[in-house]
Amino acid sequence: WTTEVFQLVNSYATAEIQEPEDEEKTKSKEESNEMSVRSVRPEVVQSLKVKVEGPIGASSQGFSDYPIVVLVGAGIGVTPMISVLKQLVVTPGRMKRTFFYWTTRDPTNLMLFEQLVDDIYESDQKHVIQLRHFLTSVKQDDRDLGSVLFHHATRSKHKRTNFDILLGKHVHHQVEVGRPDWKKELESVKMESKDLGYSECG
Repeated sequence: WTTEVFQLVNSYATAEIQEPEDEEKTKSKEESNEMSVRSVRPEVVQSLKVKVEGPIGASSQGFSDYPIVVLVGAGIGVTPMISVLKQLVVTPGRMKRTFFYWTTRDPTNLMLFEQLVDDIYESDQKHVIQLRHFLTSVKQDDRDLGSVLFHHATRSKHKRTNFDILLGKHVHHQVEVGRPDWKKELESVKMESKDLGYSECG
């Protein structure tokens, strides 16, 4: 499509300026618009700057073509990722494993989407989708004994009972505190396969 845009603009830039044969003759609105376009001066069009912002295209396409899929959603950026997850559950294609990371500062967001995420967990009969949720407004500091104990307590409680301390209810997915260690996470994903699809939003 970029070639077609270039050719269209270039045709205007190289077109000869046409003046009306009879200035007193009234013209329809459509004819007037056509004449104004044809009358664009080449130097004006050639100085025209066109800016294209991306990404271009839908974020929920083509992921079933990869054996490993990595999805990262930040804040409300979880919305398109949920669509991708639903699609992969129904039509996995070549996909054998999906890693989904969701980071948010607001615990309210976790509650708003908890049912949708639980539905995806229930639909994933083959357990190929790994769901990871991080509440970044609570810092995880290995030098802070209280933070370390809280981290282990939340993990232990959820592992035994599926009860999430941060949400105050039973859910399939545990909410972790702090930011993901991206180097560690992505290194572990790379061990699965180097042929992967990656997308982030937010």
